[in-house]
Amino acid sequence: MNPKAIIFFDLDGTLLTGPNQIAPSSLAAIERLRRNGYLPVIATGRATHEIEGVLQQTGIDSIVSMNGQYVVSQGNSIYTNPFHQTDIEALKVAAQQKNYNLTYYSDSEITAEKSDDHWTRVNYESLHSSYPQCHPQLYLTKEIYLIMLLSEHADAAFEAQFPQLTFLRNTPHGYDVVPNGSSKAVGIEAFIKKQQYENIPTYAFGDGINDLEMFNYVDTAVAMGNAVEPLIAAADYVTADFKADGIMKALIHFGLIEEEKECTN
Repeated sequence: MNPKAIIFFDLDGTLLTGPNQIAPSSLAAIERLRRNGYLPVIATGRATHEIEGVLQQTGIDSIVSMNGQYVVSQGNSIYTNPFHQTDIEALKVAAQQKNYNLTYYSDSEITAEKSDDHWTRVNYESLHSSYPQCHPQLYLTKEIYLIMLLSEHADAAFEAQFPQLTFLRNTPHGYDVVPNGSSKAVGIEAFIKKQQYENIPTYAFGDGINDLEMFNYVDTAVAMGNAVEPLIAAADYVTADFKADGIMKALIHFGLIEEEKECTN
């Protein structure tokens, strides 16, 4: 039986309140969504192997990961869009010339071009993750779906060198890089078509600039109270902060779950 609606949740700054931490209200809301016949799905810039704890806590088994590059339904990969090896090699040379570091995301691991780099260390510490192992040639043996370019400042000239790639300054410490035209929206569209979920209402929750295409694609876009301004401007509804039960409050607002009443004697 098809779900009554599909709800896509970003992670950092949305579903996650800390390192691998989810608000009890959000966990309860996800369980109530399922009971009511709705399908919760993760839509994140992170790789699936980074969020195993989240999947265990929530019981969610459908994921649009790496900004739409790798899509999983019920634990099985149903859509992938890897980099061309020639684009990786060109990006690698250009990054070396500017002393930028790269990290490579495959379906099972994250590795770094350099074994020690300040902005890489700061970035992964901010994500409560360890510094990736150094493996500059991972792309020769595995398909790569997302690359992080680590640098202190945005570099428009560098971006202009690679019109075939999309650069999203998603953290203060670097860019998410994907093949041009990729986004969470593309991954969501692939998920819906592969699962034959056309004409089912869609909702999305997010807070960051990499959620913008997703917001423009779904039927109803919900910005967290802590979201960046461009996302708030694109939202259909702005809920409370991610640490103030924003997910549950919005789901109640839209009638997807019911507000639980306190028992009285």
